[in-house]
Amino acid sequence: MSICIVVFYIANHSCLVAANFWLSEWSNDADNATVSVAQRDMRLGVYGALGLAQGSVILSVLCRFCKGKGKSSA
Repeated sequence: MSICIVVFYIANHSCLVAANFWLSEWSNDADNATVSVAQRDMRLGVYGALGLAQGSVILSVLCRFCKGKGKSSA
C-alpha cells in the first residue's frame, strides 16, 4: 500500500514539473507574434491534459489512502 502511494506521489510531482516546463515553453511563444491558432490549441490541450493527469493521480492517492484507513479501523 505505501509503495503505491509513493509511486502516485512521484507521478503527481512529475505531472507538476512537466506542466511547469510546458508553461515556460508556452510563454516563450509570446516572443513570436505569428503563433498559429493550431499551435495555441495544441499547447492549451497538452497543458489541460497534464492538469487532468495530475488531478487523476491526486484522486487515486486519496482513494487509496481512504481505503487503507478503512481497513486499519475495521
